[in-house]
Amino acid sequence: MGQGYRSENLGAPTFTETFGFFPGEKPPNARVEVYLKIPYGGLQFPKCGDTFRAGFTAAFAIYDGKKMIAKSDRTDSVEVDSYSSTHSPSFVRPEPYFLDNIPAGRYKLLISLTDRETGAGFSHTAEIVVPGFSKKDLPEFSSVILNVEETDDRSPDRDSTGGNVERLVFKLEILLPDSIRGFIVRGIEADGVAIVAETLQIVEAGVKMELDGELPLPDSDAELTFFAEVVSEGKILVRTEKDVELPSEWFDRTASSPEEAIAQLDLIGSREEMKKLENALENTPERLDSLIEYFWGERDPTPATKINEVREEFYRRVFAANERFGPFTPGWKTDMGEVFIIYGEPDEIDRHPFDSGYRAYEIWYYFSPRKTFYFEDTIGDGTYRLVRRE
Repeated sequence: MGQGYRSENLGAPTFTETFGFFPGEKPPNARVEVYLKIPYGGLQFPKCGDTFRAGFTAAFAIYDGKKMIAKSDRTDSVEVDSYSSTHSPSFVRPEPYFLDNIPAGRYKLLISLTDRETGAGFSHTAEIVVPGFSKKDLPEFSSVILNVEETDDRSPDRDSTGGNVERLVFKLEILLPDSIRGFIVRGIEADGVAIVAETLQIVEAGVKMELDGELPLPDSDAELTFFAEVVSEGKILVRTEKDVELPSEWFDRTASSPEEAIAQLDLIGSREEMKKLENALENTPERLDSLIEYFWGERDPTPATKINEVREEFYRRVFAANERFGPFTPGWKTDMGEVFIIYGEPDEIDRHPFDSGYRAYEIWYYFSPRKTFYFEDTIGDGTYRLVRRE
């Protein structure tokens, strides 16, 4: 028997994670902080009054071999104003999750995420190396957590190029020995030269200091690095640094090169449009951006507004296809990915993963337009290929 699934039950909430290690309440033990980045496309947003709200539960467990030494879980939610926002290529970034009093060592961290609406879940295990914080002769910095905050689109100080990067928000802590005197410098470097910096006087030794704050992000084409250092008697005692990752444009989230960006457009572009784009890529690459803008401008259903709904939906589908239908081939290049990008979520799916004597297969039904696609795992590697359409 096959299993019938409505499209809203497709997939499970996925995520990427970042770890931070900070002095715990009982040094030298550490506090582990986990920062999740969850695509909107991996969550279900049921209507809740005039808004749409998704709920999810994240659970964490740290293992030393087979022994669990710490665990934590928390339920969070995210709310948006419109249905279109639930399909945007945006991310939920919940407040960090904490596991405290972890001794220094190498561990396995199991992370599980469950959608509260559907019950679908996704989990994986990461290797982590937890440092110790000894409070000895030299100051000790924690991990550095960075986030580039953006201005609101309606902000009057939005730059003329349309970008809306405004400031770098940072989080770190420092453990100071009893005898320390001097000051702490926090700033941003471009090609090794400090271009933004601020100084904080050390007024109390033998304590743990939180150094959270924000700095204006300079307008520079150079690679930027956040740094923090302790200076005493004219010497730098310790220093920590981390590269600043600027947020990419929406299309950079799905393509790693201009060639890949054009190949994605070939899913919906005409032969004439693709010939122009490919010619520009080969002969006049400086024209490529304007041609892509024209490509989408021709498809903009509401040209008087800032948002091109067709473009946003296309890249939302490409992003979702990469999440669902990889990992051996980029999801947008697979047969399932192509059908999903062109036609969207199926109205119904009939799955046959374990039928005796048959290869695993799925049937996707679309009611409008009326189409049916048959996919089969022809070589048993989990990649479904299109074998028939009706």
